[in-house]
Amino acid sequence: MAGQMEKTATKRKARPPWTPMDNWEWTRHQNLSLERKKAMVLEKKRNQFSKHIPSTQATRNPPLRKDTSTERDKRSRRVEASISGKKLNLYLDTLEVPAHLDALSLDVSLSIGTTPPAYRVQGLPLALFLPILITIKHSIKEKLFTKTRTISGTNTDQYYLKNQDPSLPRGEAVYQDWRKSTLLDRCTVCAIDSLAWSILEALPDVTNPEDWSVEVGFLCNRKVGGEVHQTLHLDVPEAENFGEKMLLPYIVHIPLCTEGMALQVVSANGENNPPNFRYYSFGEAAVLRADCWHGGCYGTKGNIRMRIYLSHKRFPEDRGNENLRHKRCGLPDQTAWPPASGILKLSQDADVKISRSLRPNWYRNRLVSTMKGPEFLSLDLLSNV
Repeated sequence: MAGQMEKTATKRKARPPWTPMDNWEWTRHQNLSLERKKAMVLEKKRNQFSKHIPSTQATRNPPLRKDTSTERDKRSRRVEASISGKKLNLYLDTLEVPAHLDALSLDVSLSIGTTPPAYRVQGLPLALFLPILITIKHSIKEKLFTKTRTISGTNTDQYYLKNQDPSLPRGEAVYQDWRKSTLLDRCTVCAIDSLAWSILEALPDVTNPEDWSVEVGFLCNRKVGGEVHQTLHLDVPEAENFGEKMLLPYIVHIPLCTEGMALQVVSANGENNPPNFRYYSFGEAAVLRADCWHGGCYGTKGNIRMRIYLSHKRFPEDRGNENLRHKRCGLPDQTAWPPASGILKLSQDADVKISRSLRPNWYRNRLVSTMKGPEFLSLDLLSNV
């Protein structure tokens, strides 16, 4: 009798694998699996350069960029492939001369070593960027977003998409999923998710994008003449002394206006004086590992930057409570720095000169040549808000 009961006992269903899409129906997982199998047949496997290069050949300082016609053509082809969605154009941006990941002869220890990496995406895929730009900029212009907080020591307001549901009580909204925001349509949600996934796929430290979650928001300068040299900080205080570097979060900053954006980027120990003032043109993105000291806040009134926060499921943190860790000792002397109001232009001139950044209005012109109808241009989504 006991044996018969054992045979008839129902087996416990296996728990489905963890996914950042925690509210999916199971049929969506099945559809995703089928689509990925098709993609494996249609696309070549992404190059895993770190596994095929002997460690003795690793170098942290590749040769200086040769500005020959061949090199210019190569850079142009990479940008074109990126904006068309074929392959994201990612550079290691902490070097004196930026180096494309495909051109580096090094193993994965470069990106997870003692120097926190900062990357640059040149040429965001238009098919993903356009829905994001249209939805977010239009909602901002219509004043549909509610400010989450003002960043201390700056004239910049921060907005989280995860607390933009007015039907939720204040305080509960901070724990909601950004994909449930009433201000995002399904097209925009898919575009943001796909852009985050593309960045994760391109990062050499990331082995499985499914192990990562996404949070989304944006920053906006609210004051005329409000540019400041923000104190260097880490967005994630736990990141500085965290041992497993491959689990550290990444913070992605994307300018949403043709003015572009500028950041202080200090990779090593936050004591560079002056720091690297990096300019990011419209159509580019800064991808900073969470232990990379950085700061702003530059750009004129209405300068908008999108912020995507990528975190591994095994990284211990309180996702409902983000607190900046400002640098308190070894701070650079700002008295010799150019005024904050001039940083955007100065960094733009310097970075465009060595082709670190896209030329002004290059991406804007490509975008406008794609969106030819009057509806898009009449919305005035390219300028500051």
